[in-house]
Amino acid sequence: NYNRKENLFLARKKLMVLFPGICYGSEKETEPFLFTNPAMFLNQVATFQTEMELETVRYHLKEIEKVSGRKPEDKQQEKVILDIDILIYDTTVLKEQDMTRDYIIEGIKEL
Repeated sequence: NYNRKENLFLARKKLMVLFPGICYGSEKETEPFLFTNPAMFLNQVATFQTEMELETVRYHLKEIEKVSGRKPEDKQQEKVILDIDILIYDTTVLKEQDMTRDYIIEGIKEL
C-alpha cells in the first residue's frame, strides 16, 4: 500500500536475478485486510524452482524487503512497503490461510 508499483517492480527485478526461471501471474489490486488504512494493495503470485533450502530462500526474500525500505515497525503503522511471502515450498503449504484468498487462487490458476 506504499509505492506499490515501484516496489513490486523492484521485487520482480531482484527475484529474476535469484530465480532466473521465475514466472509471474497478473498484478491484482486488493483491499486492505485487517487494516483500517484504506490504501489499496498490489499483489502478484509467482512460481519458481530452486535448489536453495527454505531458510535460504526466506533470507533472500527478507533482504529484498529491506532493500525496498521495509522496517519492522511499519506494519504497526499499517504501512506495507513490500511483503514477499512463501506460500508453498516443495509440496508443503506454508501459508494455509492465504491459500483461500481470491487473488492467490486466481494467480495460481493463471500460472
